[in-house]
Amino acid sequence: MSDGGQNTPVDAFLSQYFADVAAGTVRKLTEYLAMWPDDQDAIAAEHVALQGRPPPVEPVGNALGPYRLEKEIGRGGQGIVYKATDTRIGRTVALKVLRGLGPGAEEVLVRFKREATAASKADHPGVCAVYDAEVEGGIPYIAMRYIEGETLAKRIASTRTGTVADVPMTIVDLDEVGLDEDPDTLVLPGMTSSGTQSRSDVMGMVYLVEKTARALHAVHEAGVIHRDVKPGNVMITPEGEAVVMDFGLARDEESDLQTLTRSGDVFGTPVYMSPEQLTSEGMRPDRRTDVWSLGVMLYECVTLRRPFEAPSREGLYHQILSREPDDPRRLNPSIPRDLATIITTALEKDRDRRYQTALDLAEDLRRVRSYEPTVASPVGLGTRVVRWSQRNPVVAAALVVVLLSLSAGLFISLWQQSLAEDAREDAETERARAETALGGLKVEQASTKSALREAEEARLRATEALTHAEAVKDFLNDDVLGQVSPEDGNKDVLVRDILDKAAKNIEGKFKESPLIEADIRSTIGDTYRQLGRFDLAQPHLERALALRREHLSEEHPGTLASMNSLGGLHKDQARYDLALRLYQKILYVRRSVLGDDHSSTLSAMNNLGALYKSQGKYDLAFPFFEKALEGERRVLGEDHPSTLTSMNNLGTLYQSQGKYDLGRPLLEEALDAQRRVLGADHPSTLTSMNNLGLLYKSQGKYDLALPLYAAALEGRRRVLGEEHPSALTSMNNLGLLYKSQGKYDLAFPLFEKALEISRRALGADHPSTFTSMNNVGDVYEFRGQYKLALPLYEKVLEGRRRVLGEAHPSTLAAMNNLGLLYQAQGKQNLAVSLYEKALELQRQVLGEDHPNTLTSKNNLGLLYKSQGKYDLALPLYEAALEGRRRVLGADHPGTLTSMNNLGMLHMSQGNHDLALPLLEAAFEEQARRLGEDHAGTLTAMSNLGRCLTEQGAYGAAEPLLLSLYSRRLKLLGAKHQIVVRSVGHLVYLYDRWDRPDEAARWRAKLPPPKTPDREAVDQQNVPVPAP
Repeated sequence: MSDGGQNTPVDAFLSQYFADVAAGTVRKLTEYLAMWPDDQDAIAAEHVALQGRPPPVEPVGNALGPYRLEKEIGRGGQGIVYKATDTRIGRTVALKVLRGLGPGAEEVLVRFKREATAASKADHPGVCAVYDAEVEGGIPYIAMRYIEGETLAKRIASTRTGTVADVPMTIVDLDEVGLDEDPDTLVLPGMTSSGTQSRSDVMGMVYLVEKTARALHAVHEAGVIHRDVKPGNVMITPEGEAVVMDFGLARDEESDLQTLTRSGDVFGTPVYMSPEQLTSEGMRPDRRTDVWSLGVMLYECVTLRRPFEAPSREGLYHQILSREPDDPRRLNPSIPRDLATIITTALEKDRDRRYQTALDLAEDLRRVRSYEPTVASPVGLGTRVVRWSQRNPVVAAALVVVLLSLSAGLFISLWQQSLAEDAREDAETERARAETALGGLKVEQASTKSALREAEEARLRATEALTHAEAVKDFLNDDVLGQVSPEDGNKDVLVRDILDKAAKNIEGKFKESPLIEADIRSTIGDTYRQLGRFDLAQPHLERALALRREHLSEEHPGTLASMNSLGGLHKDQARYDLALRLYQKILYVRRSVLGDDHSSTLSAMNNLGALYKSQGKYDLAFPFFEKALEGERRVLGEDHPSTLTSMNNLGTLYQSQGKYDLGRPLLEEALDAQRRVLGADHPSTLTSMNNLGLLYKSQGKYDLALPLYAAALEGRRRVLGEEHPSALTSMNNLGLLYKSQGKYDLAFPLFEKALEISRRALGADHPSTFTSMNNVGDVYEFRGQYKLALPLYEKVLEGRRRVLGEAHPSTLAAMNNLGLLYQAQGKQNLAVSLYEKALELQRQVLGEDHPNTLTSKNNLGLLYKSQGKYDLALPLYEAALEGRRRVLGADHPGTLTSMNNLGMLHMSQGNHDLALPLLEAAFEEQARRLGEDHAGTLTAMSNLGRCLTEQGAYGAAEPLLLSLYSRRLKLLGAKHQIVVRSVGHLVYLYDRWDRPDEAARWRAKLPPPKTPDREAVDQQNVPVPAP
């Protein structure tokens, strides 16, 4: 369930009616009927039922039972649907609330209860799960699974108009620089300007109906008949899966009740109802009733028209009972014959001739997607005539009289032809059986001819491939390699020269052989991309795709390969919208044609997940990564390179979500296997080194992260070149590790170099450029060079908002970091607005326990403390410490930071007994883990010394504060603000200790005051890691 649901005419009528009631302008029934002329019966029935029934009862306030209502997402005949949160477990649900009850309340309640019971009987991912069904304050409600996506009805409508609906997206964090996912490759089917569908588009729709049929089979096996199967009751998730919803009209298969209450009532949506639902012959709906509705839905999906349409309900019923629908292949020639036969079989008027189960229908749909023979067979002419005569006895009898009066012989011959065709079909069946029993001589002869034909076709294909290869070889020898001298320079220059020669000489070379040109351009473009020259790669990859689209089908593997390469390039360029359309299209086609378990489909799932992850949309990325890894393990094996790539990608996703315990084993296993299978210098192995190092750093295990980061940077420089984007990633990550260790002298040159190269090679608006800019600004801030840091931080935030969006984790990190700088400059009002906004969005996007959310709680608490708002700071500090202990561990640097800050808050409130144990523990652990010269250790030393001073333990405080001053002086110089504050702490100590001479000596070292002294700087405020 999502905002994408499509209202039925009845829903629209009800919304209009209640709006009119609220406005005091209720119209006459005839006016409402004129507004919805195609649904007059249903509108009239609802209007009658509404008389005496109050408007919808809506929950008071923003809660109903344990559910917090977020927003209304739908309003219909039974009530209102809200997006809500179960406050007991934090789960998002769709909450269906029953509207006001009046006459007929008992019947409505029966339907409502039946929906909850029926949906809960089938445990299947394709069935919308029901979690809860209760009555609260007289308001009945059902809590069910909340589904992002759109209804199949909306998909059909957008296809019909030639547009593609947007896929709903969610958002969420990364750590420092972009994690590397190997790009390999998925968008909704593109429509032609006329709104017609290609075969791949048709197969995509078939896939959705197949999934719906399998879900309904599970429902049927649980003893439930849906009775209202239609596109509006099928949701399509962002992963392309179908989910069946709305069991308000469902009933138990074993029930003796034909209807819910009064005999003669008709339930369902008329256009999707089966003949047996419209007759009064006492036929109980069964699972084949739902099969009919699936057939109607399938017809509409692939032709974009309904099989039965009429201006009135009576006319519609007549068509369903008496008329055969138009041949779907006349409406869409791309529909295969076997699919048309499947539709015809599902729409048999006689349900004994239909598919007997939804699973039978699903299996035939799978077969037609896989180019396998289907079970359903076409209906013969004689059978069609007989059935028509049975449904139209009066007309048939009159026709017989006319024919007999005109020519008895002609009619008899036609009739005999009909009988003969049926007899011929029977004879053909028996002959096939006989041939099989006798050894199938004729079949073998046909097979021999077929084999010879296939051999000739293979020979022609091989000849064409040889000609193709010869042309490529000649081009490489004469026009590329022959133009470059090995003496011109080193190996790297030679590769670039070869590519440049190839790019220049291919122009006009293959006018008569466009597919050869496409192959060569693909190779050139892919190679430029691997070298990080995205600007040079783009024209070749775009031209290759255009040529293949022109001379091959849209679904051809070569075309898909070009889409994949261009999509990967757009992802590298951070042109995510362009990449998304290509990646979605690839997955759509591969799923439709090859099935979910084909290695190419699994690769496409992995790539779409990697794209979503690059956008920070972790909730969308996770199912693709998980399915890809599970499928590749099963299909390709544990050590296959694609499996290892998926293992790496899922591990980095867990790392980005702060789920380190889940990510670490995957990344360690992937790296070990890649070293063994691919070698230590393979780009994928270097990627895994980087990503495992990032996870170790996130856990505060710097000693484990350092050798991995260093090896990844050295390997990437050697294998890919210093200007390659992956090498820039490694530069930034190694610099961030040095910064975390307090080694700014080692970090700053790496940041500066990465920024210079990134600006030149990737452009000013590339995410990697923003990352490097942020990191350089962070060094300036640490040095107290705020005027240099400010324009960089502001440019990073503005750029990330523009390129990545307001709620992207990287944008939220930039808000936090600029807030820290504003706070250091004393611009409290600017800082607090950024902190509060960042924390609000991080709670929504990342969750309460994500490390970045915990950092923002820490930083906002620090600001409140500096403003003297201790009551606001305390819960934030406590939540940050508790969360970090639980998520990161007791000895993580972030946890020790929170211990320090909470201790200092207690001290500011005069609670020294609470402060001292926190500050002592934080100092001892930081000195042990980080070393005595680390910035975090020195902050802890300062805080402990000041706490001891306040308690009067002057002898214990003095050596700490003297050591603090000498270490900071050596690291930062006498003029740095932090060093000046360290002098101030000593002056305060000696004044309190009543040692005026010592106090005067240290006071002489203080410069004339320019700004008020702010204790907050000695609390450890932590920049959010910059992705």
